[in-house]
Amino acid sequence: MHDVPLWSGGSYSSPWTQKMEDAKRRGDDQYWPVMQTVLNYDYHTLPLERFKVWSSVWNVPFVHSHIPEPYVWEYLHAIRHTPYGEQYRAAVQEPLIGCTEADLHDHLSLFMNDKASATRVQHLAHLLMCGYTPDVLSRMSTIVEIGSGIGEMPDIIYKLGFTGTYYILDLPEVSQLQRWYHTQLGHTKIVHTNTVHTLPVADLCIATWSFTEMPLAVRADLVRQIGQTSQWLIAYSRHIFGIDNEQYLTNVFLSQIAAHSRQVTHIPIPFMPWNGGTQYLTIRP
Repeated sequence: MHDVPLWSGGSYSSPWTQKMEDAKRRGDDQYWPVMQTVLNYDYHTLPLERFKVWSSVWNVPFVHSHIPEPYVWEYLHAIRHTPYGEQYRAAVQEPLIGCTEADLHDHLSLFMNDKASATRVQHLAHLLMCGYTPDVLSRMSTIVEIGSGIGEMPDIIYKLGFTGTYYILDLPEVSQLQRWYHTQLGHTKIVHTNTVHTLPVADLCIATWSFTEMPLAVRADLVRQIGQTSQWLIAYSRHIFGIDNEQYLTNVFLSQIAAHSRQVTHIPIPFMPWNGGTQYLTIRP
């Protein structure tokens, strides 16, 4: 469609879009403060029924039009060769909430004549590559996610059989978008919060490129609050905003949560080499 993406301020040349583009180019610790103001402006000026094609949502990116091929093959293998194939297939169908049929077909779907979106396939692949099958998730009662983008991961996890309470810690400007989306989807057991101290110790904490993009002081508060969470799934880039996350996770985080008594696994993501390389870190009892 000729009008996609929907630019902040109405055009690529608008001050709002240029502010966002400049922040992306700099890539420093002011990126998120800028994006908070842009996302809040867009929430009040752009159509919510098409938020999945806002330029700000693509800029972060909260929504993907393309993903690395290994994620696609992980998904295709899972639907063809595991007993959960039909659940996986259903979980990645993009809801027509926040986008039109044309938006989905032209910009978001991964396969021809299929509503599986690149964003949802990537989220599912994170779970698959780290061993979180429907059987595992259905036995949990509480999940915490640090930074949930537009909120696709909880919808996927509920479709995989989770029936408990799902907590999301995020920025206020992102939370308002998630709340709208989850209300439209009919979810009643998702708790949105912007305060670390309202989070419970959970069965699982999910943090894909979020926890490791927080200031160190906020990370410390989070660990004090939920460090005894049983399991962790963290995806991270080694270098971000001047912090070496590999050193931080190995030398600080793992000791803070007493990981010596748990199973710690590092899973390299070789097809995502930017920012010093990317990995999953999983922690289990």
